[in-house]
Amino acid sequence: MARPVQYGEDHRRLLLDAAARIMAAEGPGGLSLRGVAAEVGVSTTAVYSLVGNKRALEREVSLAAIESFTRAQESARRGEDPVDDLSYLGRSYRQWALDNPALYRVMFGGRSQVLPEGPRALVPLTQTLEILDAQGRLAGSVGEATYSIWACVHGAVSLELSGPGPWADTYPALLRSLGRAWVIGVPEKYRS
Repeated sequence: MARPVQYGEDHRRLLLDAAARIMAAEGPGGLSLRGVAAEVGVSTTAVYSLVGNKRALEREVSLAAIESFTRAQESARRGEDPVDDLSYLGRSYRQWALDNPALYRVMFGGRSQVLPEGPRALVPLTQTLEILDAQGRLAGSVGEATYSIWACVHGAVSLELSGPGPWADTYPALLRSLGRAWVIGVPEKYRS
């Protein structure tokens, strides 16, 4: 008698990765449990047992994207100088997107579920700006700076992911210009 197939965390990860690729390319409408199962080489029963229904799969992929991105942002900050931390956060943002393009597109492509966990991804940036504000070094409000910096970094990274261009070469200059725009008394290394 054949033993039932055992599915574990490795299969679950493969299912989430496949679902992220499909959602990034086709949106949630292109996602089907059968398609995900076929890409991974398992039955739809495996998808149901490991993740649940389609809505649960979409939610799991969106949560995985938010959690992975947030971890990368949290680990980028070193806490020694908030101006340096802004630069580290910007570089981490870009590197995470380049390393995880499908998750990036799921998270920021407007195709994923809006989850209450989403704003958590901006906390490291907001906290860094709050430190600058408390030091009297922020040129503007924390809210204005958060969304202005996020919009610039997000736009540059999204352009880089969309196709060829000078993005890798110009990204450091973008980060320096954001430092000059938002930090009072920015260190010399961010002025050129």
